[in-house]
Amino acid sequence: MRAGRQVEETRDRMLEDYTYTFIGVGAGGDPLFMDIAALEGDEAALRHGRRLFEIHDSGLVVEVWRGIALVAKLPRQDAVVRTG
Repeated sequence: MRAGRQVEETRDRMLEDYTYTFIGVGAGGDPLFMDIAALEGDEAALRHGRRLFEIHDSGLVVEVWRGIALVAKLPRQDAVVRTG
């Protein structure tokens, strides 16, 4: 019984280490959408964050979080920057 519990705890800890939160942020800084995914690492999380722009028309930036750590802020590549 004890070995099974240790396996569960290890699995849960690993899942926490690789669970990412993605927040789509608009021009005014307001959050517009959120996604949560368990992925294999930061590179996979960055790819997933970029793909979210294909799904969501809103959002100029996707923030990628692992726990309380901000991994990256991904800008929308086709964003139009308005001046004056």
